[in-house]
Amino acid sequence: MTAADQPVPWGIAEAFSVWFLFLVIQLIAGFVVGLVYGIAHHSTFNNIKMPTGWVLTLSSVFSMCTILFLLWAMLRISYRLPFREGIRWAGSKEKNREALLVGLLISTANMIFTILFPPVDPEKVPLYEIIKTPTDLAVFAIFAVTVAPIGEELLFRGWMYPAFRKKMSAWAAILVTTALFAAPHAFQLGEYKMGIVLVGLLGLVNGILREKTGGVKAPFMCHLAYNSVLVIMEILSRAMGLKLP
Repeated sequence: MTAADQPVPWGIAEAFSVWFLFLVIQLIAGFVVGLVYGIAHHSTFNNIKMPTGWVLTLSSVFSMCTILFLLWAMLRISYRLPFREGIRWAGSKEKNREALLVGLLISTANMIFTILFPPVDPEKVPLYEIIKTPTDLAVFAIFAVTVAPIGEELLFRGWMYPAFRKKMSAWAAILVTTALFAAPHAFQLGEYKMGIVLVGLLGLVNGILREKTGGVKAPFMCHLAYNSVLVIMEILSRAMGLKLP
């Protein structure tokens, strides 16, 4: 049995605890950043408005970095494991290339389905408000191709998936982590149900990659390709004066 095949020392309770903490930190960070932003830009509390998109994106960066530090501390201090070994950061070049291709295919499917089934009211999709201005989009783009793929994959496929896999079949563990992966994104997508389904598709595929490869690297490569293509297409569409839904 290889190190990647050995059960992790933490369980489902620890997996849920970190996931719940991830949601709480996001809410607190968004509230604090919004409050500070409002006080800095308005003279009275009555006039405080929601912060701009790039400010909210920075609160997500803070949340994700906090969770990554927590995972590192738990692995090193509580379980006495090197971070890369504990989080199962492994994968072959061939599998990584395949994962990149899969990410490209999923992002293409995302664009096609978004065009065919756009949100009824884009103003009710919080994500569109977060990337409303060029500055908002630029900050979000950097986050989407750096912190988001590595942070989310280490959390969901590196930390949570192996904990569920100890007690469940592969498919059950994949479906549970997919649901938990899609849940935070539902806040970004609001009433856009098709968007939530497409995010769930990415989580499902990455769960399969995690099971097949025994590591987090392939899911990370897939996630990176997926986010990168969507960000590039959004930037190009705005540069050409197009308005994608």
